[in-house]
Amino acid sequence: MTADSLHSDWVKFEAASSWITDKLTIQILGPGLTKDDLPSLLKSLPSIPIDAQNAEDGLNKMINKLAKSLNLQQKITQRRKDTLQEFSDALRAWQSKRQAPDQLKKMEVKEFKYQIEEIKAACQKEKQELKATIEELNQFISLLIRELQQKLSSKTIASKKIIKIFLASSSELKDDRKEFEIFINYKNKEFIRKDIFLELVMWEDVIDAMSQTRLQDEYNKAITKGDIFISLFHEKVGQSTTEEFLRALTTFNFNKKLPIYTYFKESLIRPSEAIQMRSIFGFQDKLRKLGHFYNVYENIDELKYLFDQQLNKSISELTNI
Repeated sequence: MTADSLHSDWVKFEAASSWITDKLTIQILGPGLTKDDLPSLLKSLPSIPIDAQNAEDGLNKMINKLAKSLNLQQKITQRRKDTLQEFSDALRAWQSKRQAPDQLKKMEVKEFKYQIEEIKAACQKEKQELKATIEELNQFISLLIRELQQKLSSKTIASKKIIKIFLASSSELKDDRKEFEIFINYKNKEFIRKDIFLELVMWEDVIDAMSQTRLQDEYNKAITKGDIFISLFHEKVGQSTTEEFLRALTTFNFNKKLPIYTYFKESLIRPSEAIQMRSIFGFQDKLRKLGHFYNVYENIDELKYLFDQQLNKSISELTNI
């Protein structure tokens, strides 16, 4: 049964005759047809849609049923399977020369669905391209904003009172230096409103370097560029480092050029480090004899608190605020 044969009076007559005479009739529905497309009289008859996934199985069962009704013995061979496959392929490839109105509607709906999917795909592609363009535009705007902020910041800082803070420490306090730098940036948010900008000058591993090179002149030159001098110690300080620092301390205390703050980080003393720690204790003793008061801190939060108290006092003295 195909879409064309639905309009054939002869097919309808034969189907009605088989139904009246109670003959076994099995309908094979061509491509695009379902039981709902059949006239009422034919809907009651068994049917096998060729579009079904198990159409070949249905055809086999149909042949077996016909053979049984005719008392014929059946033998399933490869030839039979090939013949059924050829029949199925041929029927599926069948094209109507005339289309029933319902079939035309189905084809139109199907084509319309294809068009909708194509439009959806095109819209999705345009959406992705637009999204990429927007992202590029946002990146460009962000870059432009950063550049404008930098220019504005440079102009703003130029009009501020710049306080240079010189920080020297050994390599073992690398993490404390990083946290201290973050703290200074945070304090700038407070002082920028008072037309003050804190510039932190980091001399990486300056104490270790001095213990090796004894560049007293370079050391003094770097310090004179700052308004506040900070030094951090922990578990080690060499003999030459002690001498260099004490010379600088004596010189700048005498001339009253800049405030010097010294901090020692607490450390658990292990037997293997007893000799090394003696140098720290000796250094602290020399500072006390010179009248230089140092602070001891346990962690970075305590260091920030201690320096914050001293910073406010130094800012007042340096800016007359």
